[in-house]
Amino acid sequence: MVPDVRSGCGVNTDLPDLPGAICATVDPELWFSDRQPGWAETERRAKALCRSCPVVAECLAYALKEPLAGIWGGLNEAERHRLAQTPGTTDRAMRARSVAARMKREVRADRVATAGRLRDGGLEVDVIALRLGVTRRSALRYLADAS
Repeated sequence: MVPDVRSGCGVNTDLPDLPGAICATVDPELWFSDRQPGWAETERRAKALCRSCPVVAECLAYALKEPLAGIWGGLNEAERHRLAQTPGTTDRAMRARSVAARMKREVRADRVATAGRLRDGGLEVDVIALRLGVTRRSALRYLADAS
């Protein structure tokens, strides 16, 4: 289950079960950063977690159907509203997949740049893989793209 402000930041059993959702493993307050001092940094951290979540597209598709507070599918309320109002396709799930794909490309680009900087700093492939939280094989791919 994922946190929902409508249930007092607890778990709302009416919400979809999203196996593998990263949000289920962290403090629910992270997803409602507008309630905290330093909200911009907290929101950035929440969105970064969403970008690496395996069910981000499903989460965003659900959030586009419901008026939900907080970060859902990697977007805040205002961003989801703009996405829902975007001209073009009316298929919200398709838009959610498109946003999720863009987020995954951004994560990859960030990892490629970070891998290149770490290599330029003299770190070995295994250390780079640990720093990025990926396998050695993935680190080698990122390094190849950074060249």
